[in-house]
Amino acid sequence: MPDLKLGILDFCIPGPDQTAGERLTETLELAQRAEELGYERYWLSEHHGPGVAHASPELLSALILGTTSRIRAGPAGVLLRYYSPHKLADDARCLEALFPGRLNLGLARGSVAAEGHDALLDGRSVGPDSYARKVVALVGHLRGSLSPAHPLAAVPTCPAGPGLPTIWMLGSGTLSAGLAARLGTAFALSLFLQPVPARPSDALERYRARFRPRPTAPLPRCTVAVAGICARTEAEATRALRGHANPHIVPSVVGTPDQCREQLGELAAAYGVDEVVFAEVSTTADARRRAHDLLAETVGLDGAHDGRPSPGGSVEVSSG
Repeated sequence: MPDLKLGILDFCIPGPDQTAGERLTETLELAQRAEELGYERYWLSEHHGPGVAHASPELLSALILGTTSRIRAGPAGVLLRYYSPHKLADDARCLEALFPGRLNLGLARGSVAAEGHDALLDGRSVGPDSYARKVVALVGHLRGSLSPAHPLAAVPTCPAGPGLPTIWMLGSGTLSAGLAARLGTAFALSLFLQPVPARPSDALERYRARFRPRPTAPLPRCTVAVAGICARTEAEATRALRGHANPHIVPSVVGTPDQCREQLGELAAAYGVDEVVFAEVSTTADARRRAHDLLAETVGLDGAHDGRPSPGGSVEVSSG
């Protein structure tokens, strides 16, 4: 499977007896190691609550980009319904100016529990179409393509410049896929969240069929994101799976490095992608580090054998 590329999705969930600070330090170290091993990108989820080490993937992404030199990094899915598109566009442009071609700006439709929902909105209300409306606004701010009739069309983003971050839409259904296609962004199909859609391939089919090319993104760009456990032996993987207690995350790729490589290859072939983003859900730091090493070596990523970082750089959606 010489052409399969891998990325990493990090939920930043602390293990037993691991503090939030220790888990965040682990994330920075994992991202540096991922670059050495040849992983394509390092994504961070956004979750709010006591079970995670952070709730700000855009902030942690900046730290990762600042402590690496080539790997692409960014939020897997900013929960945009809670934030200002213009402010996020400013943040993204700042990181793009500092780390040209390396920022992946992922957007997600998800929401948080009721108390967190109210706190993030600070008493404001959002309509059922707020997410799509904000995605359109964010993309327009970044590309300078807002309609002249938009009330904020004349407000510039800062800093100005020609570079654009790679915009990814993360979703499991046809709504997100259709929005990504209409706006000409990249699309990541989520296969790790409950409930898993009955026909996940429908989302990719819609995305590819309806994709509207842009000068910086002439072709559709998609990947799939899965959760799993990779261990030295099948018995170790099975034990780790029994310790997985998060009911919302579905580990679907589980086994030895060879078994995981085969499963990842089958997924890539089934969905017609050349890259899979893998979320290792083992509960200890040692197991997570070992899993990334084993996968990189077994799949044959550039850098897995000699420590060289993988080539980086991207131009908006088409190559990032």
